Amino acid sequence: MVGFRCGLLPHPHVAEPVHGQVGITPPIGRLLVIDWAPNPAEGDKQLFVFDGGVLGRERLEQINLDPAELRGRAPPPAPGPPWSAPGR
Repeated sequence: MVGFRCGLLPHPHVAEPVHGQVGITPPIGRLLVIDWAPNPAEGDKQLFVFDGGVLGRERLEQINLDPAELRGRAPPPAPGPPWSAPGR
């Protein structure tokens, strides 16, 4: 996680923590969403999600995950209709 001072844009600081977590430096695109995450124990946070592009096979093979931080691994679910709610 990266902290930002009020008034500073987070975009220029995104690539470094991505590299630290997974070992690659993808292109960092536009800001997609900001999420407010209230946390009484740690203080409220804003989470910024950026477009990291589509990763090709070569880039995917470069990802290095820390086994101590993993509980399991599974392929993502097949995509469904956009914005579909369960049971609809």
